[in-house]
Amino acid sequence: MSSTLLSQPTHIGMQSSATLDHACVSPSGILEAAISSPHLFIPYTDHRIICLTLLLLSPSGKNAIELSCFNPFFPPHPYYPIGKDKYHFQLFSEQIAASISNYSSVYDIMVSDDYSFQLIYELFSSQLQKVADENFKFRSADKPKTRKITNSTISLICRENRVINHIISALRQQLPIPPSCQLSFRQLQWTFLHDSFHTTSFLAYLCLIRRSLNKLCFREQEAKLNHQSQSHETQAFNAVLKGASSTWLYPISYITPPRALSHPSQGILTDPDQIKTATVDYFTQLYARTPHESVTNKPWLNTPAIHQIRQTVTNDPFLWPKELTLSDLHFLLC
Repeated sequence: MSSTLLSQPTHIGMQSSATLDHACVSPSGILEAAISSPHLFIPYTDHRIICLTLLLLSPSGKNAIELSCFNPFFPPHPYYPIGKDKYHFQLFSEQIAASISNYSSVYDIMVSDDYSFQLIYELFSSQLQKVADENFKFRSADKPKTRKITNSTISLICRENRVINHIISALRQQLPIPPSCQLSFRQLQWTFLHDSFHTTSFLAYLCLIRRSLNKLCFREQEAKLNHQSQSHETQAFNAVLKGASSTWLYPISYITPPRALSHPSQGILTDPDQIKTATVDYFTQLYARTPHESVTNKPWLNTPAIHQIRQTVTNDPFLWPKELTLSDLHFLLC
């Protein structure tokens, strides 16, 4: 499998420049391919990033991997309780104390190595999460609702479309025209009767008008989206030019796991669970902590200076807190 980007010269006046707008990929092992230019801001240049996306074929006898299994998962965050629900903090504290008392023998273990630390950490984390799920509300993992694309023109088109829908529905069901649509109905009838080019029925004429309104509404919504996108980009660039942070110019994107993974011993992996396991094992071994042996012999504690300090502290220990006598209290107050 291979891919190559090709450049095709484009001429602008007397100057010429190379534009990467072609991609060649191997026909074997690739189901689909797409080339795009992400909207990424690169300072001090007019270059744009070219993104080549390849969809690999699944090996024979194995089902293709669905995109849904690669969607990133983010744990939900709890809501901060409002005034009347703040008693949940007390319930949370009491339940945590009760759960810890049930594992008192485990939490009394001395943390001396990685195993003991991991054991206590996992037990305590699971108890915290379990009690939090019982006492607090969490944000939904669903995607937020998108805002409705509208303006005065789109609202007017939608209103006229609803009127025509009511008229068409009444004519098809042989019902009287609603009072709110009487004026529009008479105007449409007059237009239909005085139109010398119509060759269809009045109902088909209304359907044609409705189709035209839907197309016009779609064009207006598209123009509205383009205007919003251009306005947002212009404001972002102007803010950066005036000294603001350029962080907002870089979109936040998450890289999904690969569809196929080459394993040194198992060959090509395409199953999502196998890819996940292999990735976790690789990074676990990569960032594994080296166990350290406890130092029992500490020669720096047997020097003459340390012996002298130890003897001084033994003869004159530092006692705290000190007892407060009446003379000391009188000295402080006066």
